[in-house]
Amino acid sequence: MPVTIERIDNLRSRLAIMPARITGIVANWSSAVLHSPRSSEGWSALEILAHLKASDDIITPRVYSILVRDEPIFLALDERRWAEVARYTQFDFHTLLRSFTLRRNELVQTVSHLSLADWERYGIHEIMGPQTLFVILTLLVEHEEEHCAQLSAIYRT
Repeated sequence: MPVTIERIDNLRSRLAIMPARITGIVANWSSAVLHSPRSSEGWSALEILAHLKASDDIITPRVYSILVRDEPIFLALDERRWAEVARYTQFDFHTLLRSFTLRRNELVQTVSHLSLADWERYGIHEIMGPQTLFVILTLLVEHEEEHCAQLSAIYRT
């Protein structure tokens, strides 16, 4: 499916709304709910956010690499290990969410001014091969949306 202005606008909107979406889901949750493993995978809301933050930490530099270099190489990195090394689950949930939100705002500002050709630039993942900027950010958003559904399910359990 070709990259179009409409598809880019949709993706950019989904990227931009993610922090507010997470904030809305957890708005009235107590600290106990935020930190207790309650998902079907045994993850707490904090662990889910730590996972999302680590994923963002890995993907955002790839975006910039694609924009400033031709065909950069991307290492296969494990976001779970990244979150563990960064000790994100030791953070206060709301502090981690603020950090995620600030970084996301920067990313959205960056991609808001790109040309159609920029969205088709690509890097080369060491396992998955060539990936365009559009594909990388689509995969990121789809991953985040999946975990938002997981967050929503926590409250229902």
